[in-house]
Amino acid sequence: MKRKVAALLLLLLPTLLLCGCLAPGEVSINDQGVITTLHTRLPRRVDELLYLAELELRDGDEVSPALGDWITSPREILIRRECVVQLSVDGVTRTVLRCGGTVGELLEDEGVSLTGDRHANYPLEQYLRDGMEIYVSDSFSVSVRHDGETGFFRLRSKTVGEALVECGVSLSELDRVSPSPDTLLSQGMEIVVSRVRVELLTQEEPIGFETRYERDESLPYEEERVSVEGKDGLARVSYAVTYVDGVEESREAVRTEVLVEPVTMVIKTGPRDPSAVSIVSKKAFYDCDGSGHGYYEITYSDGTVDYEPF
Repeated sequence: MKRKVAALLLLLLPTLLLCGCLAPGEVSINDQGVITTLHTRLPRRVDELLYLAELELRDGDEVSPALGDWITSPREILIRRECVVQLSVDGVTRTVLRCGGTVGELLEDEGVSLTGDRHANYPLEQYLRDGMEIYVSDSFSVSVRHDGETGFFRLRSKTVGEALVECGVSLSELDRVSPSPDTLLSQGMEIVVSRVRVELLTQEEPIGFETRYERDESLPYEEERVSVEGKDGLARVSYAVTYVDGVEESREAVRTEVLVEPVTMVIKTGPRDPSAVSIVSKKAFYDCDGSGHGYYEITYSDGTVDYEPF
């Protein structure tokens, strides 16, 4: 880091000597469509600004203005990256070496026009990337998978949605398409249609009963006796079940109707054995219900809590 800072200071020294002082400014660097904005002080040389933006040039890359030029006011620096792309026109493929630019500029320079039904698999404003495969044709070879079958077609459509119409594949409101219908068609693309349906399923389900403990001082120490037997209830539950290509994906309860209320189990418990546990705390709560009475909240050494009215 110290070496980098020192090198930067040496690099900027001519600027300081020539200009005396620097003024605030904003410079945008367009690296094949990726914009880096620098808030810095001007004037600076182009190579200094690229250094500040941590952008490196490779052999074959071009930059405008030139690396040694001075930027004295807010403006844009354009980097054009050298790249190799494959251009296929009506089934004939050739390799093209380019230095930056867009798909539209490439086609114009190569004398390829998009007239009539001819179209490319990338938008004309798309910046070129190394290894890009560009197809220009009045039709594309694609596969379409739906309803358990896969078909292979040569289509003149421009988008996935248009391709499905051309293939005679109809869609319901819930069906899913990958890639999305507005995606531009490309050579060799695989289009997958997933059929989606939602059904209402109603079934009866048990409702588990709860258990309540009540103190009974007449019982022996810590003895438990069932006072009321618990019984499960019964509910009718309606689910919205989502199926994708016939396989259940999810279900959501949309309505619940209680047919039989559950019966709470009541268990009577005898008093605690005073020799087994000790009282840790005893808090009084007065006149809780307006009757003038209250209750004690008693916490025992085994962590249990009891309530004693007074």
